[in-house]
Amino acid sequence: MLELLCLHLAFLLFPSNLARTLLLLLVGLSAIALIVEGFLLYSYRSLITPYVLDAILQTNFKEAREFFIAFLNLKIFLIALGFLLAGYGYFKFFPTPQTTLSPRLIGIFFALYVLLSVIFIADVANRYFKHKPEPFAKLNENSLTRLFYSIRQYYGSTSFYTSYKQLVSNYQALRESYQGKISKSSDSPQHIVLVIGESTQRNFLEVYGYELPNTPFLRSFANNEGGQLALFSDTIASFAQTKLALQHLLNFSNAGDSQWNQSLDLINLFSLAGYKTAVFSNQEVVGSEVNAFSSIASLADYKANLNKFITSSRIAESQITYDGFLLPFIQSALEQNPTESRLDIIHLMGTHFNYDKRYPKEFAKFNANDIHYPSFADKKQKEIIATYANAILYNDYILNEIFKIYAKSDSIIFYLSDHGESLYEYKGKLGHFVTSRFTAEVPFLALMSEEFIQKHKETAQKIQSAKDKPFVIDDLIHLLCDVAQIQVQDYNATKNPLSAEFNAKKIRIFNQKADYDKELKGEIAQPK
Repeated sequence: MLELLCLHLAFLLFPSNLARTLLLLLVGLSAIALIVEGFLLYSYRSLITPYVLDAILQTNFKEAREFFIAFLNLKIFLIALGFLLAGYGYFKFFPTPQTTLSPRLIGIFFALYVLLSVIFIADVANRYFKHKPEPFAKLNENSLTRLFYSIRQYYGSTSFYTSYKQLVSNYQALRESYQGKISKSSDSPQHIVLVIGESTQRNFLEVYGYELPNTPFLRSFANNEGGQLALFSDTIASFAQTKLALQHLLNFSNAGDSQWNQSLDLINLFSLAGYKTAVFSNQEVVGSEVNAFSSIASLADYKANLNKFITSSRIAESQITYDGFLLPFIQSALEQNPTESRLDIIHLMGTHFNYDKRYPKEFAKFNANDIHYPSFADKKQKEIIATYANAILYNDYILNEIFKIYAKSDSIIFYLSDHGESLYEYKGKLGHFVTSRFTAEVPFLALMSEEFIQKHKETAQKIQSAKDKPFVIDDLIHLLCDVAQIQVQDYNATKNPLSAEFNAKKIRIFNQKADYDKELKGEIAQPK
């Protein structure tokens, strides 16, 4: 659309020869953008982003040469050449028609363009003066302006990418301040794995009582008397938004702390205690929603991200890479160093909307006819809820595959979701940006290998004894300190459900707005 606008303005404002020259320049720039972004989409499912710019600026000649040899194969070269020849042929054999617009029509177009410009400037000004995030984000929606927008993001003092770099720098400084102040027992578990799901409400899991059989793996463990599954029954998220939930899940801060990034994080904690660390992610590499996670993940010894250059949540939400594509990276990392002690964090797309994009077609088991809750849902709503149930079925499969990777070692896997989801239960609304029981209640469970149970019987028993205690996920780091037998000054036994000192009467505030136990726990599904 922007290209058409520029083209039209060129022929309105300038002589035809100059306008034609500008047209050729516009076509050239558009062709370059098409080739570059086509390659990025083909290879990385990404457009031009600040992270792409960073990769380019941090690359030396040798690395660039190796990159071109590895990725710019004959197929890509022929596709690019085909586009260039098609463009040349169009201008060669289809000359631009010579037309003259009447002064009245020119005036109408000018008025239209002035109106559109005023609307655009007013929108940017409104976002800027109300301190809304990314006031110039519309520039990122067009290939011609995306490069300039990415440059602004990369160098701008208030951009999410600048924020990301500041967070990384801050955590690096924190690491230095904790040198020599953290220790662990020689009997600590070998592998501690944290799997972070997305937008999963526990009441839609069969293992938590849902009517559809969408968690066969977890159900099999729940029926097993070996004690390998501990299903926490009363756990809530701290916030109904990924950004805010992750700010407090991965460090020692408390929900609502404005200086959350001044608290010691999981990666530095385990690294300084003597663990190696690894992060595997199927979400965007940086962005306003995931910077709290990405900045910590950057410090890990081993990193694998399926979306290397994606910095847009819109693209991440619509991309079709399933969580299962992470499994080979997890398997490979373990096989490379099977004996080292390691903390692994796995960040899934989980059951994020659009739900039907979260699983391969062979997991499309349920349909609208299978859905009976909520009772007031219409057929279209039931179809969407069915895709949510299918996404949970695939999520259960992923947990099964992850467990298989670690099953034969001294390992414990914790799984939780960053927040829940309202499936039309909160006033007929779909999504999670509301303060409700349905967005607060999340699954939280521990899967223990047989070797873990044998070597750490006391810890396994404490986990089983704690599974029905009231818990908030922003206190997870205190529980992990106990499991890993890490000693650090920030640890607080009253926030650890495995401890005899645990405060089960803590007031659990959700979204910094409501007392969950008093105001939300008894909430029932209601239509609009």
